[in-house]
Order: sequence, then structure tokens, then C-alpha cells
Amino acid sequence: MKGRFALWLFAVTVFWTLLWSGQRAVWGDSVLDWEAARGLLHEGSLSIGASIRPDLHLGAGGRYYVKYPLFQTLPLVPAAVLFEACLAGQSFPPPWSFLAMTLPAALLAGWGVVGLWLFLARLEVPAKEAGTAALMAFLSSPWWVYGRCYFGENLQAGMACWLLWAWLGTRRAGANTFWLGLWGGLCLNCKPTFALWLLVLLADQVSLGRRHKDLPQRLTYGLLGCAPGLFLLLGYNLYRYGDALRIGYDYGRDQDLGFATPLWVGLHGLLLSSGKSVFLYAPALLLLPAAARYWLGRWRRETQLIGLMCLLQLGLVSCWWAWAGDWAWGPRLVVVLLPLLCALVYAARPRGARWLCALGLAVNFLGVLVPAGVYFRQTLALNQGMIQHRELVLDDSLLIHYVPDFSPIVGHAWMLGLKFGLAGEPWRFRNVQEWTPTKLEDFSLDLWWGSDPSSVALWLVLLLGLGGSGVALYRSN
Repeated sequence: MKGRFALWLFAVTVFWTLLWSGQRAVWGDSVLDWEAARGLLHEGSLSIGASIRPDLHLGAGGRYYVKYPLFQTLPLVPAAVLFEACLAGQSFPPPWSFLAMTLPAALLAGWGVVGLWLFLARLEVPAKEAGTAALMAFLSSPWWVYGRCYFGENLQAGMACWLLWAWLGTRRAGANTFWLGLWGGLCLNCKPTFALWLLVLLADQVSLGRRHKDLPQRLTYGLLGCAPGLFLLLGYNLYRYGDALRIGYDYGRDQDLGFATPLWVGLHGLLLSSGKSVFLYAPALLLLPAAARYWLGRWRRETQLIGLMCLLQLGLVSCWWAWAGDWAWGPRLVVVLLPLLCALVYAARPRGARWLCALGLAVNFLGVLVPAGVYFRQTLALNQGMIQHRELVLDDSLLIHYVPDFSPIVGHAWMLGLKFGLAGEPWRFRNVQEWTPTKLEDFSLDLWWGSDPSSVALWLVLLLGLGGSGVALYRSN
């Protein structure tokens, strides 16, 4: 029964994600990973032949290497294979080629939602309620938007859920920590910030080991599990840089600025700003205090440790020079936290959770339908024109982050309205003459849908698959 429920939960997530997938699965930072994946396919090297951006590392043989971890690049290898296979004999990419490119990302999203469900099940949430909470967290947070593309946040969110699932399995005496170590080591190949999580979990295992008098066993199995991930991490660093301990964030702005943002500035941006507040992109988090009281009464220590891990990551990202994670939808660098916290809120059943999840779904629909990159390109020159002495401003999207008229949520709603004949840019009352756009960059809704027979047939298959798996999920418990 449990296996069938997981299967249908996975299927619902994948079908939904594919149905709403777009034509821009690769853009922004993920372009570097895409080119590295194509380098592996065509050159036999996980690298790029030309310096397409300043933050690439020039390695042996004149090849350039990306700074991002290995697991952020690997999902793009099957995506590139599928996309190039669809292009065979085609002069122009057919609509369904973008659907094929999104398939690996959608599978990762489904796998992550199942991990979130299993995590909630270990917190003794009934299977059906846990499944609903996991789906609501996916749909009402930016995870859904990132499940359609190849920024690393989709993978990180899933890895975080599976890591915490493994951790909850170590609460009793004599528990095998191999799976915790395994997932922990693999997480390090997704994002360096997972090191903070692992330090908290290691301290917890030491405390549990002393209490249950099985500390050597816990540490031994945990280290054995962590070994493959550490081997991959150090080996990939050695392959790229010739230095196993180098992680790649040591040049350009990463080196010059690093953690130069004052903590209070980043916290204000991530919590209260009009452009990047987590509460705008995941409104269910407004009920986090009520949910915290609920979980503290049932799983006090676990709730405290999860809260500590979230606060540590929030604090670290707040101090990073690019705390906003642009160009991207929402507060990208803390997206890994949002579905986990939204699921805990929904599972606690506070009053108003469903309405806030519905609001979150509507907000993130804007990120699905309107390409984030198009909005940023449309407004970047305009908002820079309002800044005197631009060379003194580190945040090149200052007004998008802090002026409500320029909030991406407002801007995406405006651009979507243009498709239906509505007019009037949201910043028109700012009364700056050179700031009035005369024309908007032509854009199409970010959907793969096409009008050719093959696309229509695929759309119907996905719709039927979503409906059928949804009914099966409802009946499987």
C-alpha cells in the first residue's frame, strides 16, 4: 500500500510538472552547466571549450570548468541527450522537444516530493495527510517553478527531504546511520551550504550516541556512508582545479565581495523586502509560529534542530553578496527551505493554511507563465537609470528588490495582463520621463504547448496521466 501511494504521488508530481513545463528550462546560471554537460557528450570532458562567462576556471588543455557542484551538472546530461535527439532532422526545435528536455527535472521533482512525504510519515503524519502536505508544499512554493528548469534548487530541495528522512531514522538506540551519512555526503555534491546541516546533524548524532552508549557504531556507519559522497566531491575538485580542497568560489565577485552583506540587510531582504521576501513567494510561512508550537509539543528536539539548520542557512545566505540569488524567481538561495517549512505548516493544520497555499499557488503561477529573465531584462536598464553613481551600487537590481512597483510579482502580473490587452506599467506614477518604456520586449508565455498534432496528442496524454494518477493517489490509501 505504501509503495503504491509513493508511486502515484510521484506520478502526479511528474505529470503536473510536465504539463506546465516551459521553453526556458536552461537559462541564467544553468547555461554553464548545460554547456559543461554538452562538453561531456561531445568532447568527453565535463567542461566548456570557450570562456562564455568570467567566473569559469581555465584548466588543463585550455578547457573551462564551472564552479557548481557535480550533481548540479549531471541532470543536464540526459536533458541534452533528449533535446538533441528531438532536433534530429529538424530545422527548428518542435514544441515537444522542450517537453523532452524538462523530463529529467520533472522526475527529480517527483522524487523529491516522495522524499518529503516519507519525511512527514516519519513524523507520524498519516499517509494521506502527508501526501497532501507534500503536494501543497510543492505547488505553493517556488519549488514548482524550479522543478521546470535546471537551476540547482530543484535537486537541493529533494536532497534535503531525503537527508532529513534518513536522519529521523536514527532517533532510536542502535540505529544504523549509514543512510544518514550517504545522503549527507551526496548533499555536499549539490551545494556547499549543506555542510552547515551536516554539522548540526553530526552534533545530534554525538549527543544521541552518548545517550544510548552507541557512539562508535553511529560514527563508523555514518562515516562509511559519507565516504562515496566525499570521494566524488574531492575527486571532482581535483579534476577541475588540481586541488581537492578548492570549491571554486574564490574568484570574481565571490572572492572580492564574498560575505560582505551585513546580516541585517540580507535578513531584511529575505524576510521583508517587496521583491524577495519568502512570505511573498510562500505565503503559508506566515503560519510558521502556529506550526512551530504544534511540532514543539510532539517532536521538540527534532523541531529545534530543523529550526537551527534553517536559521543557519538563512543567516549564511543573508551575508552573501548575492543574497537575492538573481537573476531568478523568488529568493533562490533559500528555496531549499521553503517546501520543507510549508509542508510542516500544512501538516500542522493551522486555520487558514489552505487559503494561503492557494495564494502561493497563484503567485508561483506567475513565475511559471511569464519568464523571469524577460522581466529582469525589461526593467534592468530602467531601474539602473534611477540610480546615481551606479558604480557604487553592488546590487544591480536594487529597485526590483526594494520598490513595490518593481516587485517581480507585480511585474509578472503586469506582463501577463499585457497578453489580455491591459495596459499601464506599474511604475508609471514614478514620473521619470526617461523611464517610460516605449515598447515591451516581445515574449510568449513560458509553456511548451504547440498547435501541431504531436503536441496536442502529448498534451492530452499528460492531462489524462495527471487525472488518472490523481484518482489512483486518492484511492490508494
